[in-house]
Amino acid sequence: MARMRAVDAAVLVLEKEGVHQAFGVPGAAINPLYSALRKNGHIAHVLARHVEAASHMAEGYTRTAPGHIGVCIGTSGPAGCKWAVTVREPALVPQVFQQAFHVMRSGRPGPVLIDLPLDVQLAEIEFDPDTYAPLAVYKPTATKAQIEKALDMLEASEHPLIVAGGGVINADATDLLVQFAELTGVPVIPTLMGWGAIGDSHPLMAGMVGLQTSHRGGNANLLASDLVLGIGNRWANRHTGSPEVYAKGRKILHVDIEPTQIGRVFMPDYGITSDAKAALELFIAVARERKAAGKLKDRSAWASACRERVQTLLRKWDYDQIPIKPHRVYKEMVEFFDANTRYVTTIGLSQIAAAQLLKVEKPRHWINAGQAGPLGWTMPA
Repeated sequence: MARMRAVDAAVLVLEKEGVHQAFGVPGAAINPLYSALRKNGHIAHVLARHVEAASHMAEGYTRTAPGHIGVCIGTSGPAGCKWAVTVREPALVPQVFQQAFHVMRSGRPGPVLIDLPLDVQLAEIEFDPDTYAPLAVYKPTATKAQIEKALDMLEASEHPLIVAGGGVINADATDLLVQFAELTGVPVIPTLMGWGAIGDSHPLMAGMVGLQTSHRGGNANLLASDLVLGIGNRWANRHTGSPEVYAKGRKILHVDIEPTQIGRVFMPDYGITSDAKAALELFIAVARERKAAGKLKDRSAWASACRERVQTLLRKWDYDQIPIKPHRVYKEMVEFFDANTRYVTTIGLSQIAAAQLLKVEKPRHWINAGQAGPLGWTMPA
């Protein structure tokens, strides 16, 4: 095996794990890592003005395409992550980096923090990059029996809806979502983090639901439904409002990769722990079997009614007053920009107005901080 600094091994692991882009701020305690990045030469770097901005850059980059891994580099200090570790033994550096990528990708994806003390970075270790391989990712998968039961419940309803969360986008399963919706004829309501999973112009797009980041037609469609199948969503309070009102008069089915999310907000009538892509593949397979046997309901009337609400229950935006109203600005943006435009926004009024008035046609073209993102997120992201 080759002998090298632990920090050089760490950069080789980053490269082997598929990292192409980093964002950060050099500092005394992390400069050896920067020297290793320069020596390696295969990982690009964007210099931020402070580490918080670098973390926002990394998150924004991660959300733009499947497989993107945004890396934030800062000098020694705290952070909020899915997993955090301080490496105290130089020989452990490659294994800790390997485990960090495993934790980051497994289950619900999330950020991890590795703290590398200066002496650990500079120590020499044995490492063979040619035989290094990432650990297999753990993702729970629904069973066919579970999907059969969920489809039984969906078929027993008259006015079902699919709620598509950010987990559908994270799983790169938006094409499967649209296939399933078209196969069953069930309209789709994306959450704020799932916006773009089905295009706004798609006839089965039933609008967004919630207190602020919502469409009037979407709220009306939810209230008219008798069953909601949530996939890859968390029932965040901006989407549900009062859980009692949201769930009243309708059955709730919930599919999510994280078992602790099932029943966290309210107990569903049926819950399935599964990666969204794995679940949707099974949903499509079982729905196709039933369609071939003539056992799927015709949902065209219900879908048409949902679409009519979306197209007629509109917010006013054609103001011509001076000073100009924000509604007019968003109207001009919709008319000027095409479907390939990516919108990036943080929280607050910009998020609310954007969600109410913009049009998003593709996944990963709505890059948003989410429910509790910090102000100042937009520009670096």
